[in-house]
Amino acid sequence: MDYSREELDSAFAEANYGLGCGNPGAISDIIKAEEFPAEIKANLDNYSSCVTGSIEQEKLLSILEELEFKKIEIERKNHSDQIVEDWISGIDINNYIYSAYIRAEK
Repeated sequence: MDYSREELDSAFAEANYGLGCGNPGAISDIIKAEEFPAEIKANLDNYSSCVTGSIEQEKLLSILEELEFKKIEIERKNHSDQIVEDWISGIDINNYIYSAYIRAEK
């Protein structure tokens, strides 16, 4: 259950508009590290809790580059494991997602 390309383009286009030329911006988001097993994908709670709705790093980079963002940095947070460790009980979710800082300039 990924976001559609149109939804992602729209969200980042809004960020693009809000930043204006030459201004830096930073957000925090959840990045998808590995493909999810079927049992994780099938649970709608995982989608609404930012797990299965997360975006792959390469896909995010591609969108930001197409929108002409510069100096793009995606950095895994040092404490990412602690942030996401309890999001799904019984599964080491750290294998599939991580919390990251995303920085770029317009």
